[in-house]
Amino acid sequence: MKGRGEVVTIRKSDVPQVWRLEEAKARFSQVVDQAISGQPQRVTRRGKDAVVVVSAVKWDALHGKSLKASELFRNAPRFDDFELDLDRGEEVFPDRVLDLG
Repeated sequence: MKGRGEVVTIRKSDVPQVWRLEEAKARFSQVVDQAISGQPQRVTRRGKDAVVVVSAVKWDALHGKSLKASELFRNAPRFDDFELDLDRGEEVFPDRVLDLG
């Protein structure tokens, strides 16, 4: 249980998108695709919360089923468009003289 004043981080992937039942039925493939990508999908019926669609990986994690490392990596988000600059430059290793004698 979170105490008063404690900071709670909410990721966008933890905030479900809300669909009316009729819309969710008509666009079920999109609902499933978004759930698989890690974003829960909330479905309402007659204006009230009915169900939340989550990926099987998320379901298993919530219910304590452990994954093999291969399943974890296979289901991890892809970073195809992520650009990582690994050039740290000279500031990481400043010029210095080492006495090895």
